[in-house]
Amino acid sequence: MKADIENYLKKHNINFREENDLNKVIAEVDVIYMTRIQKERISSRDYERAKGKFVINSSNFNLVKESSRIMHPLPHVEEISLPIEIENKDKRIAYFRQSENGLYIRMALLRYLLM
Repeated sequence: MKADIENYLKKHNINFREENDLNKVIAEVDVIYMTRIQKERISSRDYERAKGKFVINSSNFNLVKESSRIMHPLPHVEEISLPIEIENKDKRIAYFRQSENGLYIRMALLRYLLM
């Protein structure tokens, strides 16, 4: 996290912690917002260092609370590696609903702007 975000959180007495191991916190959180590493925006050296560091897969997915939700702006690449059956049926996977709801919001905004 950059210093401006840390300062904002501290100023507003918001508890936070940074962790370098997703598996240490995955069972504690209510929402997991995953994003892909955009290798086109960083050096190949930085990409290689970061690649595969934060991944949700079959071995750590069982640590996610039943009441938690996993979000992602899509498309996902290697940062989420789950069987399609889990992605389609498990209620903790929210990124497809997230994407669908975003479509409806954009439709409503366009209609509002054009009326």
